[in-house]
Amino acid sequence: MKNLLVISIRPEYMKLILAGEKSIELRKCKPSLPKDDILVALYCTAPVKAVVGFCLLDELIEDSPSSLWGRFSELVGVDKKTYQDYYNNNSKAVGLKLDSVYQLEKELSLDKIREEVPNFAPPQTYKYYNLNFLIKRFKESLLDEYHNLVSVYNSREL
Repeated sequence: MKNLLVISIRPEYMKLILAGEKSIELRKCKPSLPKDDILVALYCTAPVKAVVGFCLLDELIEDSPSSLWGRFSELVGVDKKTYQDYYNNNSKAVGLKLDSVYQLEKELSLDKIREEVPNFAPPQTYKYYNLNFLIKRFKESLLDEYHNLVSVYNSREL
């Protein structure tokens, strides 16, 4: 079964991701990723409250905060103080390296998502959904962009 990884991102960081200025999303805990969990839905938190794009998960990076900063500081989209404050008293840092970011022309609002999936709750950090179920549910909403989304999904051998 194919899964979709949904991650919640604050608007200021989502803007950087969609502009191509941030390609590593930071987390404190590592998601468990079966081999087929590489398609990611980008959910933008309040006040936007919508899925605004999709991407592929290129790599899951787990390292110490200082080492991750040293290797990827130019890709994380935050300054050093913000980074250090985020990982304060943590011995582990997790980075989700995002690839092939695709911005939807028309966002899928939380209200629209809940029309199709009434029990949908935006994840605090990340959550998994059955990809085939969601594609069937949202194919009509995404009709204009469906083929682009499928090509992003199919651009990797799953």
